[in-house]
Amino acid sequence: MRLTDLEIGARYVARRDFRDDRDVLVLEGDAFTLRRLTSDRGTFALAFDEETLYLDEQRQSEIVEHVDRFLRLI
Repeated sequence: MRLTDLEIGARYVARRDFRDDRDVLVLEGDAFTLRRLTSDRGTFALAFDEETLYLDEQRQSEIVEHVDRFLRLI
């Protein structure tokens, strides 16, 4: 599942630890509610109620292309 397949308003939990492009650490079990997903010049901004995460399409390509390995719907 690609990052752009995430659903606005849905709640997700981290399946495993990872870092975003600004070195924010997400820990397995952290939960987030997605409010907005935007993209600008290869960087995705995931605005959750709890925090905004930034993912570079190249540096975090595994997360962008296979987000279901990192987040699951709850």
